[in-house]
Amino acid sequence: MLTKTPRIPGLDGRKMSKSYGNAITLSETDEEIRKKTKVMVTDPARKRRTDPGNPDVCPVYDWHKLFSTAETLTWAAEGCRTAGIGCIECKAKMADHLIEWIRPVRERRVEYEKNPKRVLEIFGRGVAEGAGGGAGDHGAGEGGGFRLGEKEERDRWSGIKRCEGTKLGDKESAINVAKRRTSTEDMPRWNSVEIL
Repeated sequence: MLTKTPRIPGLDGRKMSKSYGNAITLSETDEEIRKKTKVMVTDPARKRRTDPGNPDVCPVYDWHKLFSTAETLTWAAEGCRTAGIGCIECKAKMADHLIEWIRPVRERRVEYEKNPKRVLEIFGRGVAEGAGGGAGDHGAGEGGGFRLGEKEERDRWSGIKRCEGTKLGDKESAINVAKRRTSTEDMPRWNSVEIL
């Protein structure tokens, strides 16, 4: 998939990873996001506030490309190149846009966290719809719908490999909900389901 930013660098400029401790998660508060972005690595050539920088080598600018408006992108690029803004101002503005972008995602996540039974029902319905036919729109009721790609279509019966980080409940409950919504001829395939 081609995007404006081919990779999202971590807070320290390396690859983003929870194991490196350089990631921002969807569950973090606004305050935690601001605290973490405040210490992000920027253009290494920009040592002082008066030094001009290069936004093309700055991880913060990569994040701006994902979350900020075109107006803010121009402001950040010009301000960096001319030393018109400091890195702290640039990070704060990026954090504002990140928080704005993440807020509805976080609110939805909290709703699902409060109602794990609903998550299991949606999960089961999605599995049943995927079992019932070929590629197409699935889960349009709750999840906004998605379309299976070639790889997903090929692998749809290889099982659910990981649902890491979710609170779906125990393995048996998730499998039983999904089984109830799937035809009996598909039951042998449930041996490959793994909920972590």
